[in-house]
Amino acid sequence: MRKNIYLAAVLLLCSLQLAGQGLDSPFQKREVKGDKAFEELAYPKALKHYAVAAKKDTLNSFLQVKVAECHRLLGNTEEAAVWYKKAIILNDSSLTPNTYYNYAEVLTSNRAYEQAIEMYRTYEGMVENEAFVEHKVQALSAMDNFYQEAEGVDIASMPFNTENAEFSPTIFGSEVLFLSNRSSKKLFEKKYEGNNTPFLNFYHTTPESKDAKAWEKDFNSPYHEGPAVFYDNDSKVVFTRNNYVHGRVGKDKKDVSRLLLFASKKEEGKWLEPEPLPAPFNPKGISMGHPALTKDGQTLFFASDLDDGEGLTDLYKAEFTGETWGNIQSLGELINTEGNEMFPFILEDRYLCFASDGHPGMGGLDIFWIDLTSEEPMIHNMGVPVNTNKDDFGVHFTSYKNGYLSSNREGGMGDDDVYEVSSEESFFHYQLSGTITDEITGEPLPNAKVVVKNNLQKVVAELQTDENGYYHTQVDPSRSFLVSADKKAFISRSKQKGMSEVVGRKLTIDIALPYYISLYAKIEEKKTQQPVSDAKLIFKDQHTGKEQMLLLTGEKGDIHRPLPQYEVGDTLNFKIALQKKGYLGKSFDFYYEIKEPGRIDMQEVLDKVDMNMHKIDVGTDIGELLGIGDIYFDLNKTTLKDESKLMLNKVVDAMENTPGLSIKIEAHTDCRGNDNYNLRLSKGRAKSTMDYIIDNGIVQELLDSEGFGETKPQIICKDDCYNCTEEEHTKNRRVHFLITGM
Repeated sequence: MRKNIYLAAVLLLCSLQLAGQGLDSPFQKREVKGDKAFEELAYPKALKHYAVAAKKDTLNSFLQVKVAECHRLLGNTEEAAVWYKKAIILNDSSLTPNTYYNYAEVLTSNRAYEQAIEMYRTYEGMVENEAFVEHKVQALSAMDNFYQEAEGVDIASMPFNTENAEFSPTIFGSEVLFLSNRSSKKLFEKKYEGNNTPFLNFYHTTPESKDAKAWEKDFNSPYHEGPAVFYDNDSKVVFTRNNYVHGRVGKDKKDVSRLLLFASKKEEGKWLEPEPLPAPFNPKGISMGHPALTKDGQTLFFASDLDDGEGLTDLYKAEFTGETWGNIQSLGELINTEGNEMFPFILEDRYLCFASDGHPGMGGLDIFWIDLTSEEPMIHNMGVPVNTNKDDFGVHFTSYKNGYLSSNREGGMGDDDVYEVSSEESFFHYQLSGTITDEITGEPLPNAKVVVKNNLQKVVAELQTDENGYYHTQVDPSRSFLVSADKKAFISRSKQKGMSEVVGRKLTIDIALPYYISLYAKIEEKKTQQPVSDAKLIFKDQHTGKEQMLLLTGEKGDIHRPLPQYEVGDTLNFKIALQKKGYLGKSFDFYYEIKEPGRIDMQEVLDKVDMNMHKIDVGTDIGELLGIGDIYFDLNKTTLKDESKLMLNKVVDAMENTPGLSIKIEAHTDCRGNDNYNLRLSKGRAKSTMDYIIDNGIVQELLDSEGFGETKPQIICKDDCYNCTEEEHTKNRRVHFLITGM
């Protein structure tokens, strides 16, 4: 139960407003009896009295809060939420801020995160300077991050777990020592009134065994024992116990037996009787417990409710100075909050683990850690599956990847249980990885150089991508990481990400690199604007005529070609042919002076040259596609005009770059002159056009021509030929280029 945790965690009397009530009825007397039991930490007894009184006094919000508090302290979070809600529904303005805070806490444990945020906000509005609550709200708002389960983590219940509580394991030799409230089966066994179960005692066994035995007689008193730590080759131990010394129970002025730190050592194979640690430890009226030690036994970490703390229970340390222990020092506000910090554990004198309900978490106690040697220390939630929405605490790590934890999570034996936990990767490092790719194609870039810097701009890793463009490294936490990627023929790029983007102890930083100098183009069909794939771009040197490159467009109609042989200051000077079967080909000059690294967009450079292609079929007039219209002649002439030759050059270029294309040249005259004359004239014009095309390199077999005279006018003159204007006659004197084969 949750109360087991807080007993072992030195949580003292819970702050609860007890309204002064008269004794006018048996039910009010019940409430007073409940108050007395509550002050004595006898929560089951208090709950019984409060529940009877609450059945009759249904409008007493204070009484309902008392029922809720008992349920909360006994770990019954679902029931606690019901009673807090009843009290708040009454809209009693005299309810304390702690009521709303505690309600928010149990709602978080119940995964009712939106309602929890609402209650935290109400609490914030009633108090001042509660920044830690704002941090909790922010965490709840991004709860999906917590539930991103780390990969490669296994958690298994230990075989010695029972329906009772087992928690706070520690390893000594080949055995595991843990706490349990299982029955000793003694005839007159003492029970703790706080939860009506036996007091906590030490038990030991091997990790593989189901059976466990009570530990050394001198270490199991009639009252509570708490977490322990061994050191000096397991010959010395510090542990937690109620104030029970030499057979006598010590109590403070409030009649409470506080928790103290005890120590013992082995001499000649036997443990000496435990004694309380000397000053500065165990001052009167203060609880101390949950010891954790550095390897040399010189620094002791522990939990306490000292008056100068940040919250309910805080973490402290003291250092051994040769013969005595030095002053007690708080671990500070980075670690300690206004809630509870407890169950410290130190691994390799570097990583301090602890449980807290004050830091942003998933509900109840979560397990956190901090690197005490870091130049930028941060608190880290260990995340799923180490943490749950219930209480997770009492860890003991045997390595960076293996250890044990305590939890009352769902699926357990019924109370707190001990679990073995293992990970493929370190629990105390983050896995930084990513893929370096070509910015345009998305293809991975092998053998790219990757440099990782932390938030302090220190290089923490230098790597090289594998054949899949992938890199991976294990890093110490930092507030942010800057990854730089570099590869020959590409422009270096960097990307930075912070801790907020870590998911399941993993941070992914992918980088797409642009080429240092590259050529880019996208070809589309002119009419539909659909991409033209598998189109050829043939690059020839303008001076030598030698082919330099042959590129094919991809599925998206684009090309992206690195030009590693070129540097800033070089010049690109090509004759480029654009070809694809079923499309009208073309060629154009391309000239560009490279003034800076980056991608060269061919269409932007060409400006007035349209790189898109026309889809063609038999019967298509390529003159219209080329935008040249008709070839015109002077009156009664078959001689090509100079401007017509320029237009015919486009036809020649198109035929040269459209392999297999054949055309028929159709020539026409206006209506002036007799029919026979006009027929001869049109045939002459068709021949002049065909001769020019042949003279410019097109084979005759691909050409056909026909003269139609005045039989197919584009504009029909009304009534009489001479009624047409000169402009209309000019349009009738024309030549067409119709596709006959492809």
